[in-house]
Amino acid sequence: MTGELTDCFSDRTDGVAQLSGWARANLPGRVAIYAGRGGFVAPEAAESCAADIASANWHATAALVGRHLAEGLLVDIGSTTADLIPVVAGRPAASGYSDAERLETGELVYTGVVRSHLVALGPDAPWRGRRTRLMAETFANTADLYRLTGELPEGADQQHSADLKGKSIPESETRLARTIGRDRGRARPPSGGRSRRISRRRNCASSTTPPRPCCRAPTSRPTRPSSPAARARSWPSGWRSASGVPAAPSPTSWPSASREAPNGPRPAVPPSRSPSSAPRTFRDLKRFPHPIPETRMRPTQRLARILATRSGDGIELAIATATGETLKVLATQEQIDMLVDELEDILNSPTEDAPGGPPEAA
Repeated sequence: MTGELTDCFSDRTDGVAQLSGWARANLPGRVAIYAGRGGFVAPEAAESCAADIASANWHATAALVGRHLAEGLLVDIGSTTADLIPVVAGRPAASGYSDAERLETGELVYTGVVRSHLVALGPDAPWRGRRTRLMAETFANTADLYRLTGELPEGADQQHSADLKGKSIPESETRLARTIGRDRGRARPPSGGRSRRISRRRNCASSTTPPRPCCRAPTSRPTRPSSPAARARSWPSGWRSASGVPAAPSPTSWPSASREAPNGPRPAVPPSRSPSSAPRTFRDLKRFPHPIPETRMRPTQRLARILATRSGDGIELAIATATGETLKVLATQEQIDMLVDELEDILNSPTEDAPGGPPEAA
């Protein structure tokens, strides 16, 4: 059973009793109500077993899967919610049982592909190289998002749209634009691949942090090969820059604490602070406004080539300039996704800065 939580009933027990009574009066044949861990019960006994019957549809699905698969993780994504249910020894092994318990354990996630509000995926989204907050209004729902990505199954959207209008692509774009306070047509719609990256990333982990600037860094230093020699060996020996000079730096050319980094001198650490307390991310710089000196960037150089390769859990990028200089960085998969999102935002935005648009440096 599901639906006993709706506001037409006084409480869940009342909902179970009324739905069971309707089933007994209107369905043909013998009627039994699934009570999850309690098995099947007669409609007359449903009210006394309301705690086991209420929203036990997830348990029925997992029990059926357990008949065919002894061990696994069932991911059941519906119009409004997603259930994450471990199956052990052919039986459901969820830590929680009721909706309230599974919300606490994270086994019930209130994001679906049709009816969910967009703020359920996250508080902000990329727009023209920046982050913008999403309005906590019923301007659009996830059906509009998945319709744009082409992932909404035929016939899955059985509800009215948020504005009670049609369900075409342009109408979905109009509703989604309202969610960020815009009108449709301010920029080309995002590519399907980019929209899928955004929605999947938000479904995996909903962010509770405020909007971040265009340039983002991890909250801790990413891991990389332990020594300069190991880092140099991780690059193909035949890769060369436009000038013909090998782009992979030699072990002795890697910057250290006493040498200058590719983009200029590193910020000095004040004597009053240990090196471990120095700012490690853009966000950390807010905690050290003084006396950290401003890091000056070198004049813009023309890009010659970029090479990317897998390095453990990260992705290593080598960026070569036309002058033969090479900068290597190690990024996470999420950082690469965000970089691609922001570059697409900039490429899809007007050539000239629109009023209120991103600064030229974006």
